[in-house]
Amino acid sequence: DVQALDLRAGGKHGWRVVEPNAPWPSRDDCAGLAMQDGSALIFGGGTLYGGGGYLRDVWRLPDVAAAYNLDKTSGHGGEL
Repeated sequence: DVQALDLRAGGKHGWRVVEPNAPWPSRDDCAGLAMQDGSALIFGGGTLYGGGGYLRDVWRLPDVAAAYNLDKTSGHGGEL
């Protein structure tokens, strides 16, 4: 699934599922990067906890806020 963190709610209570079926394989210990154009990159990680190996892929999500109806509030307090 794809989850977003609402910084206003804080901690574990701020996470919500915005897409139950992600187009990329499940992973743990991955990295992500929010880009200035509104897109996001998800890369690396693996399926080590599930008994698999490392993933060597990169996924780009164009305009994440629009795709998942997220608050684009800049700075602290938004969902991105």
